[in-house]
Amino acid sequence: MEETFDIHIGHTIKQVLVQQRRSAAWLANELHCCRTNVYLIFEKKYIDTELLLRISNILEYNFFALLSDYFEQKRK
Repeated sequence: MEETFDIHIGHTIKQVLVQQRRSAAWLANELHCCRTNVYLIFEKKYIDTELLLRISNILEYNFFALLSDYFEQKRK
């Protein structure tokens, strides 16, 4: 049975960006992509781990720890 995943990683990335008072344009510049692509990332429930690692480094936020904590809580 497949388990549903309650974390929407794109929305979470957007929340962290807002908390840091940074813009989508800033993130796009850091990722070397256009702002439209950043908005597409915000809409993704799932994301490639390489891209998530890049975003984690740029925002200095460990999204992998967030996911790990989520899975630990689900196991309890």
